[in-house]
Amino acid sequence: MIAIIAICWFVAGRNTTGAGSTLIYKDSLYDFSLERPLDWSKTTDDTGVIGFGVGREDGNNWSRINIYTDKSPDFETTGLTDGFAHYQDILKQRYPGFNLAGHRKIKVNGATVIFYEFNNSNSSGRGIYMLNDDTRIVVECVGSSATYSQNATEYTSILKSFQFDEYAVQQLIDFPLPDESMQQLALSNPTELSNEVNTHIQNGKMYYQTKDVAPENLYNSIEEYQTALQLSLAPPQRLSAYDSAAEGLGDATREFNHALDEQRFEIKSALTEGDLTRAYWSANKMMQMIPDKTDPAYQEAYKVFKALPKPKRPGQN
Repeated sequence: MIAIIAICWFVAGRNTTGAGSTLIYKDSLYDFSLERPLDWSKTTDDTGVIGFGVGREDGNNWSRINIYTDKSPDFETTGLTDGFAHYQDILKQRYPGFNLAGHRKIKVNGATVIFYEFNNSNSSGRGIYMLNDDTRIVVECVGSSATYSQNATEYTSILKSFQFDEYAVQQLIDFPLPDESMQQLALSNPTELSNEVNTHIQNGKMYYQTKDVAPENLYNSIEEYQTALQLSLAPPQRLSAYDSAAEGLGDATREFNHALDEQRFEIKSALTEGDLTRAYWSANKMMQMIPDKTDPAYQEAYKVFKALPKPKRPGQN
């Protein structure tokens, strides 16, 4: 219950510290910045990890921000959810007795991240895990367990201040982890599993190649590739088709996000010009691009669509 409350608190809104009490930390190599408390000193560990903190770690009142950055071509084809599942092995090494209290995929200033909360015998913390092209960025706020509750608001403010630079566009893929039925199929009939993977990849390619035929085809392509990746991870060793599916998902995701941005621009431009008819049909087209009515982008377009008057047909009074 505590973890759920903390995550909801994080999602609900940014908690800011007092004016003038923070400094901007900017990483020009990885194109991001965040706000850190003015009175926290710069720290580095044996591996050169950059951080800021206050207090001695052998005391009862200390806090740290640690920023972990890595580059690898593998990150380009790693799903965000799957990547975080594997990153927990690193967290267990970093914090002996590590316990994951809760985690959730959220947006922070436009960046898609995994927010998580954790603890061990003498410390507690919360962090955000993200992927961007060939880069992995993890920001953690951790401190003594004895004072964690009183510092949690400040930790949340730090994490919520994270943002990529103005012209940096996050590139990532994501898909659900394989479910139990997929894992059972991998054990009972690996040939059938492989055939299903190939079928979903071919379907993904077909939808992608016909993206101009129907507005929903890019979305359908993404779903096909996502299913192929789920199935590819179901066996103990991932299937060789994984890379092909991941590359396909990356292409479809980039095209889809670009198409959504173009449609958002069309809606905004029409509203700015006062052309309510064009705005209405632009929002309608954006909705057609997304078959899932629960998708946040669909809801975004639907709000505009519902707020506009329905255009009159030719000859209608």
